[in-house]
Amino acid sequence: MSRTDPSWSVANRVGFVLVLLFAAFNLVPTEGPTSEAVPQAGPPQIILIADAIIAVIVIALVIIAWVRRTRVLVRLAVAGTVLMALSAFPAFFVPVPAEVKIAVAVASIVAFAACVLALLPSRTSAVPATQTATE
Repeated sequence: MSRTDPSWSVANRVGFVLVLLFAAFNLVPTEGPTSEAVPQAGPPQIILIADAIIAVIVIALVIIAWVRRTRVLVRLAVAGTVLMALSAFPAFFVPVPAEVKIAVAVASIVAFAACVLALLPSRTSAVPATQTATE
């Protein structure tokens, strides 16, 4: 490992695991029951497909970033996680059961915490103090 490679801290690794779990939960469609009164109780089909595609990409990015120790891939995975979390926000503005709103709120908080933990500076990415020039 060279000096420029980040060494992942415990907080980074916890963030990676949370991002992986959040993405894994987005792989499973969360379509609610339909009836004649409510023709579509869950999110639109295109949102479910987009979330699943983004989730697969995020899982791959996190695994590759963790193994190769690449911060750029972590940032891309965090961007995908934010997109997945934002796709659930319309649940706050449509008439859905309170349980759905609570689940979306909890998932959003977990996604936010995962992103913050994954993006925290690692031990070796901090800028070292410069030495004074000797005369």
